[in-house]
Amino acid sequence: MINKSSSQILIVEDEPSICFLLKDFLSLYELHSIIVQNPSNIDKIIEQNQFSLALLDYGLPNLNGLDIAEIIRKKEKDCYIVLMTGWFPQIDDIRTQLVDNILHKPFQLEELRRILDEQGFT
Repeated sequence: MINKSSSQILIVEDEPSICFLLKDFLSLYELHSIIVQNPSNIDKIIEQNQFSLALLDYGLPNLNGLDIAEIIRKKEKDCYIVLMTGWFPQIDDIRTQLVDNILHKPFQLEELRRILDEQGFT
C-alpha cells in the first residue's frame, strides 16, 4: 500500500482542462498532485520532488512524454509512469519500455482508477 500522505503525483499535460480534471479526480483519493503544463523546467521539478506516480502526455511542445519518462527513470526507479496518448500505436520509439502503462486518449477515468487500485493508491 502506498503512503498517501507522502505520495506525490506528477501530471504533465499541456491541455488545462485535462490537467484540472486529473487533479480533481486524484484529490478524491486524497492524493497530492503537481501540474506541469510547460515542461521546459521539468528537470528541476523532478530533481526537487519525489514522485510515486507520473501521468505524462505524449504530445507536448519541445519534449514528449517519453523524454520526460527518461528523466524520471534516472532519478526515480520506482515511480509508476503512465503515458497518456492519442498517438499510440503510431509511436515508434523503443523508449515505450520506460513506461509502466499507457492510457489511450480519450480514456475514461475508470481506467485511471483501475491503475490506482492495482498500484495501491486507493
